[in-house]
Amino acid sequence: TKSGRARLQPITAFFAAEGQEEARRLRDLFPACFTGKSERFASNAKLEPEQSRAADCLEQLRDTVWRLEIAELASLHLRVGRRMAALYEQAKARRGAADFDDLIAEAARLLTQVPGAWVLYKLDQRLDHVLVDEGQDTNAAQWRIVEALTEEFFAGRGARAEDMEEAELRHRTQFAVGDYKQAIFGFQGTDPEEFRAARDRARERAEAADQHFEPVPLSRSLRSVP
Repeated sequence: TKSGRARLQPITAFFAAEGQEEARRLRDLFPACFTGKSERFASNAKLEPEQSRAADCLEQLRDTVWRLEIAELASLHLRVGRRMAALYEQAKARRGAADFDDLIAEAARLLTQVPGAWVLYKLDQRLDHVLVDEGQDTNAAQWRIVEALTEEFFAGRGARAEDMEEAELRHRTQFAVGDYKQAIFGFQGTDPEEFRAARDRARERAEAADQHFEPVPLSRSLRSVP
């Protein structure tokens, strides 16, 4: 048929090519064997089973080519992104500036390393309750800050008293609330699974200190009922 002869041309050219030209001609085989919707052309009974085997091989090759193209494009974006990030860091350094992510990272570093122990000690005298709202959009670094601030909550004797000379220790609490369905800050490096992991760590800390832990599932919306 006329269409069959048209499809034959790139196939013939592929088998006649060698070396790099053969690789370039490979792409021309795809429209010769597949429709514009990436579906196989109808089989010709006289060409079976060779036609099906060839189509199977070409499908695998086409998938590999697509993956390589995606990888090449992603590598270009990655190089541009890394260069932009480096220029951004240089600009901040020149101005002595810090952005929101820097503040989080530095606070986490301060509170989780030995030089920050005096900061935690001072804060431990003032903290009775820590509330984390929008827990589904709290990232890993922010949870490290929360857990550093509340570490003494689970240390038993480390809990402070109203007056440090009193024998009765003050009861201190941590509360976190979040809704997985409302996680919207993934572009800032957040992951609602961090909320689940932080909850599990809080449960483990409470149980290890023989303290009460209470999960409260909010399964009913009071905004939309009579």
